[in-house]
Amino acid sequence: LAAAFAALVFAVHPLRVEPVAWASARGDVLAGFFVLLAILAYVKAAAESAGPRYGRWIAAAAVFYALALLGKGAALTLPLGLIILDVYPLRRFGSRRVWVEKLPFFALALVAGLVAVYGKYYGGLIYGLTDYTPAQRLALSAYGLIFYLWKTIWPSGLAPLYQLPHAVGFSEPAFLFSALAAAALTILLFALRRRWPWALAAWAWHGVMLLPTLGLLQNGPQIAADRYDYLAAPAAALLAGAAALYLSRRSHAIFGPAATVAALLAVFTWAQAALWRDPVALWSRAVAYNREAHLAHQYLGTALLAAGNVEQALDEFDISKRIKPDYASAYLSIAFVLGQLGKTDGAIENYRIGVRLFPGSAAGHYNLANQLFKRGDKDAAIEEYRAALRLDPRNASAHNNLGFLLAAKGEVDEPLAHFTAALQLNPRHVTAYYNMGMLMLRTGQPDRAADFFSEALRLSPGAPDLQRALEVAQARRTTTAGDKN
Repeated sequence: LAAAFAALVFAVHPLRVEPVAWASARGDVLAGFFVLLAILAYVKAAAESAGPRYGRWIAAAAVFYALALLGKGAALTLPLGLIILDVYPLRRFGSRRVWVEKLPFFALALVAGLVAVYGKYYGGLIYGLTDYTPAQRLALSAYGLIFYLWKTIWPSGLAPLYQLPHAVGFSEPAFLFSALAAAALTILLFALRRRWPWALAAWAWHGVMLLPTLGLLQNGPQIAADRYDYLAAPAAALLAGAAALYLSRRSHAIFGPAATVAALLAVFTWAQAALWRDPVALWSRAVAYNREAHLAHQYLGTALLAAGNVEQALDEFDISKRIKPDYASAYLSIAFVLGQLGKTDGAIENYRIGVRLFPGSAAGHYNLANQLFKRGDKDAAIEEYRAALRLDPRNASAHNNLGFLLAAKGEVDEPLAHFTAALQLNPRHVTAYYNMGMLMLRTGQPDRAADFFSEALRLSPGAPDLQRALEVAQARRTTTAGDKN
């Protein structure tokens, strides 16, 4: 029953909602599954250290660890966690075999760590020392240690985004308090290590398994995330089960309170999971957690826009822009909404700011080109379509629109290339078939024009413009054939 209680504390704790409900966090769940299998195999190996199956269990643990790394790089520090288990509760630390058997694990960790750092660095996801100093990274790490501990004990106010604050460092009260609390707790548990070795082991596991996601290698805009606790959480769950077992030996009445705790956690988890079914409610929670988080306002605006609340969405994008005036996505989103509302000039103004702040936005250049096209600024639209295609050559509509504008200027070869590219990228692009047909008519190829118009009509039956264009092409084909005769 105590083991079942420990499993329930892990499974139904509200911190588990994000890695389960958010599809993008499935790697945490997958890694957690294989981490637990690796621990199970390792404990089996320790129990049979003198037996014939010891090597098989160690090999199995290493294989499970490799699979955990394929699920999520956050499992990187498991070898350090196994050393903690060697100290307590296995009490086998100190022998040469303990270090030798870890070699495959550390080799896997080294390879996975290099791959992860390489990928994140070249993906622009890791902040450099110019962004956060070593002292600031220590402050972020201390904050994370206390944050996850507190949310485990009191899982209230959970949000999908805990955005990094503008000011990071020990001069800020939240970071200073976290550092002092983490240091005091570590010193206290170390002093009590002989009396309460389990407490120090659980705290060490908590820190070691969180290490890849703490601030030492800060990546992303979040200071913490519920899913990051997934691999560290079993320690707290085991302590809860051990406490239930310890108290049950003194009174069987403990199982009633234990069941109540599990039920309360399940109720809170049910309520937290409900937020993930409603994007507006989810990001409203993030805004309520931190009203100065520009990303939370941006994501809430996106959710509101998807729900059809255009004016409210525009308000949220405006707030995001006010909080962070150099945030390109806010301007691009405002421009998109204004474009939808037919406010072309306002859309163009915001798109121009957005692409100036983020020149690498292919969508921003493309949408700006569309608005310029709509206003009649054809030359400016051509330049923006070209910029969009340099960033994203697979945008069929950009190829089509650019081809149309170039054809309107009397060009032939480049429009032909763009229409051809559009149709290769999207064989169901009706407008591209129509534009290609018109180009064929202009260059005296009514047969080919008729073929393109026919294909467009097949994709869009009954369209009057396509029907008239096909009739014109067929008439010209007849005239051309009569002239030849």
